[in-house]
Amino acid sequence: MPKVSNANMNATHQAAPAPTSLRKCELCGRNNIGSQGFVSHQKRCRLKHGRKAQDHAFAGVYMESFGIGSAPSTSTSISQPPTPPDAQEDPIFEQEFDPDRSMQDVTDPNIEVDSFRTTYHQNSGLPAEKLQRIDKFDEYKPSKPSPTPSEYLSTLSDSPPWAPFESKEAFELYELILKFGLSQSETDDLLRVIHTLVAQRPAFNVKTHRELRKLWETAATFISPWTTENVKVKYEDEEFSFPFTHRPLWGWITDILSDPFLASQCTWDAEILEKFDGKEFVRFVHEPWTGDRFWKVQSKLPPGGKPLAILLYADKTKLSTFGSQKGYPIIAQLLNLPSHLRNGTGLGGSRVVGFIPILKEDESQKKKKAYINFKRVIWHETFRILLSTIRDKSFTGYHFEFNSPNMADNILHLFPWVMILSADYEEQCVMALIRGLRSLFPCPICLVPGDQLSNLRVRYRRRTAKGTRATLRAAAKLPGTAAEETLKQQGLRNVRNAFWDVNYSSPFRSLSFDRMHNYLSGLGGRHIWPWLKAHIVALGADTAGRLDTQMALMPSWSSLKHFDQVMGVEFSDARKFEDILKQLLFVTQNLIDEGDHPEIYSLLKVLRSYINLDSYAALHVHTTQTVDAGRRELVRFSDSLTAYVDEFEPKADGKPGINTNFPKAHVHSHMFDDIMNKGTLRNYNTMTNEKIHHIFKGYYHDHTNFRNIEVQLANIDQHTIASKLIRERINYLEESLRECGSVQDHAAGGVSQHPDGDEYKGDHEDHDDEDDNKLGNFGQVNLGAKQPARNIKTIDSDHEFDPFHPTFPGFAQKLSRYLNREYKHLGIQRPGNKKIVVDPHDMVTEYRYLKIYFEGTVDWRMDVNRLRCSPKFFNCPRYDSVLTHDANNEPVFMRLLFVFTYQVGDQVLPLALIQPYTCLPPSQRDIDLELIPPTFNNSNHYHLVDVVDTDMFLRTRVLFPQRFPDWDSPLIDGDIEDTSESGSDSDLGVDLNEADWDLGSEADSESSTSTDSEAFEY
Repeated sequence: MPKVSNANMNATHQAAPAPTSLRKCELCGRNNIGSQGFVSHQKRCRLKHGRKAQDHAFAGVYMESFGIGSAPSTSTSISQPPTPPDAQEDPIFEQEFDPDRSMQDVTDPNIEVDSFRTTYHQNSGLPAEKLQRIDKFDEYKPSKPSPTPSEYLSTLSDSPPWAPFESKEAFELYELILKFGLSQSETDDLLRVIHTLVAQRPAFNVKTHRELRKLWETAATFISPWTTENVKVKYEDEEFSFPFTHRPLWGWITDILSDPFLASQCTWDAEILEKFDGKEFVRFVHEPWTGDRFWKVQSKLPPGGKPLAILLYADKTKLSTFGSQKGYPIIAQLLNLPSHLRNGTGLGGSRVVGFIPILKEDESQKKKKAYINFKRVIWHETFRILLSTIRDKSFTGYHFEFNSPNMADNILHLFPWVMILSADYEEQCVMALIRGLRSLFPCPICLVPGDQLSNLRVRYRRRTAKGTRATLRAAAKLPGTAAEETLKQQGLRNVRNAFWDVNYSSPFRSLSFDRMHNYLSGLGGRHIWPWLKAHIVALGADTAGRLDTQMALMPSWSSLKHFDQVMGVEFSDARKFEDILKQLLFVTQNLIDEGDHPEIYSLLKVLRSYINLDSYAALHVHTTQTVDAGRRELVRFSDSLTAYVDEFEPKADGKPGINTNFPKAHVHSHMFDDIMNKGTLRNYNTMTNEKIHHIFKGYYHDHTNFRNIEVQLANIDQHTIASKLIRERINYLEESLRECGSVQDHAAGGVSQHPDGDEYKGDHEDHDDEDDNKLGNFGQVNLGAKQPARNIKTIDSDHEFDPFHPTFPGFAQKLSRYLNREYKHLGIQRPGNKKIVVDPHDMVTEYRYLKIYFEGTVDWRMDVNRLRCSPKFFNCPRYDSVLTHDANNEPVFMRLLFVFTYQVGDQVLPLALIQPYTCLPPSQRDIDLELIPPTFNNSNHYHLVDVVDTDMFLRTRVLFPQRFPDWDSPLIDGDIEDTSESGSDSDLGVDLNEADWDLGSEADSESSTSTDSEAFEY
């Protein structure tokens, strides 16, 4: 499919004015080329068509050598699957990962700690001296420059950004009508009222819903159209036909790459990223192109070839309120874009590219093996049509001409391939064409027996496309019963897999671990939490009530939902399961005694290991250290789960008292392999794409007549995407005008898309002011919720009997001692070099809100913490605790008691009265459950909630490694049994380190450390 530029698209609709002095190119047929650009266009066109001819010639020889026809088949016999070509096996994964890169001597004294090293792929086209670069921490810039507004606008035709609409204001009105899903009569009524109000405005011409719809249809020509093809499949000697409404996959790719901003943000070459820790460079991964698989695929491409990586997601969903109407969307992402664009809601975000036909269930047929295979054939033939536009290009590549002024090369040789398949377990079984839960081998990735799913100490041979095809060919030569038995021995279905048609796209390597379904709504939310809940209920109402009471007393965090009750409430939302499980250990640990209830105590150990694993899964950046620690935690989880099962008496039939052999107890054994191969889990978490379901449910209710819904949903989606494209162009125009000084108020917002994640919307105190422009700014510390200035004597007397402020008496004297002790550290110039005297009548200004910027431990970016120090936060006292360092650079916990500013001479100092915690020696319970128990004056004991977010999770392990023995324990060889086979049928695309990991020894007891209770913190 030839690339269509924005200029060509704009020239096709009536509303765009035609430029003067146009010429026609005889090579491509374009007839709207301006005279000034005609010569340069012809040069590019000759080069492009020459490469295109070479591609077609090469394609014929290449495809013929593997016996692949010119077009994929649209009909498949269930009994005799065609033999797919061996070229799809991805032979690159039979090689160890060993990138050819010259390692710079890390003893070079010029390399600073925390410097970053980037190694680019040798096929990137860069000169040898630029294949590796080292950047200092402050100079490292992983983001890519985007086109300026004027550069972006220069890529458009002469039509205005809001074309085909009459004006920017008219488009904004129509945009709202589209957004709110007004019906035809509602639209007509609204437009009639508006015309009455603005009868004299000539740039507002639409009067009815029909006219507006025609305009949207014209705008929709800016992007690739949807189409409907028939999926034809035979079943019991009868041919069935199902309509498949879809957007051609290459058309969607062209839409993205034709956008100058999105094209400029794509990464085309594999990268190895490392960070210097003072001794060695430590590798880290985040985006897909930093993983091993991207590197290996590029290694097999011709020089200059660029991997065009695609994610595909599919899942059935209920569209109607009662579930009678269902939809089956296919969603795609372009993995060359950074995660904040892929997972955002803009033009670079997830895009629905098709609707899988849903077969009406036949009660008399649905349990028959042939009928189940029939549904699988429909699914894969649907995908075969979807993949058809990238199939040949995955072998031969495609020279794509870009329209972005920020790209050094305007023509790149792209090779599309399916890097990631994102789905829940049930859908993965369909993608891999295995028999699923009750089969002998229920894992879609490896050949683990169904009765060994919870044993993570054994690694089993991975499934491969080559081995699967060999089994299907062998079964096809056998009679019915023998063929069925052969397939059952590997849990396979006798259906040809659609992903074998696309190079480097074996489903067994593309299928990826899904945190939402396998952890939050799976292992944690549907198994561990119900198990623990059942135990608590069995202990009686008093215990259940205490758990709810302690859950309600948990502190509030902006990143965690607060629960007043969990025992009597049923939850189904993955986010709620996540937040419950993070807090559950801390509100349950004091309710269970190991001697009285060993089975529940064992389950608490399982829970602790699970929330550790989920915290590793949530990391947006992984280093080799976090991956190794995560692998050790997997073994610990397996052992903890086995110990929990052993606490139950066997059933009468000899089976375990509780069943832990279910797929979600096993599939996370592949999680860290996925991370090293494809980047962190946010690259393939289904939660991002499941949000699209809610959007299409809205489309269904607001925009359809509930019949033939796929075509109607496709139309409204087309209009919505066109609306986003026009909105982007208008934003660029306004930004350009603002840069020129023509626009004073940029009300429409910025032009760039921003990272995913919600803005902070925490609770606010009365008179609490969080406007950044009004906060007291002291470098990395901003103070808010300012109170009227008061003298120290008044403050001292107000807190004389305050149980939350036992250190307040003598406030003036304590402040005076602190300032005279620390004046050099605080940079205070003492007047006349005399002792600082704090008078009780001196004025201080109290603040009850702190906003503190700090470097995160996960991705080393600047992060922000919001803290409260208030006697009345929603009518309750709230004094947050902090983790910082003392004068000896040792970690110390403390509670904020009073935050204020005090003036010494001309200097205004931000200070805080704090109460240090004392670290107690850990009890056996603390060691077993990895709890850190700080306390005040050995009276009330507390626990550090180390899993409140990923930064605290990593930070506590770095600061207190002795409390977390799995964090940095040595590797022990030979303890994991390896049953995988070497040779061409093994998957060596991942790091198969045949090793177990020592769980470490008990943490050493920490001695109590006393700290000055009069402490202030600057």
